[in-house]
Amino acid sequence: MPRITKEDKARNRQNIVEAAGRMFRSQGVDAVGIAAPWTRPFRKAPISPDPR
Repeated sequence: MPRITKEDKARNRQNIVEAAGRMFRSQGVDAVGIAAPWTRPFRKAPISPDPR
C-alpha cells in the first residue's frame, strides 16, 4: 500500500474536521459519535505456555 503525502494527510484531516463540524451543527452534540482507534477494545495477547 503506498504511503500518503503530508499534503494528502492534511487534506484528509481537514475534510474530516469539516464533516464533523457540519454534523454537529445539523444534528447536535447528542446525535454525533466518534469512532476512534483508541476506543476499540484491545485484543488480548495469547497466553504463552508455562516455561516450567
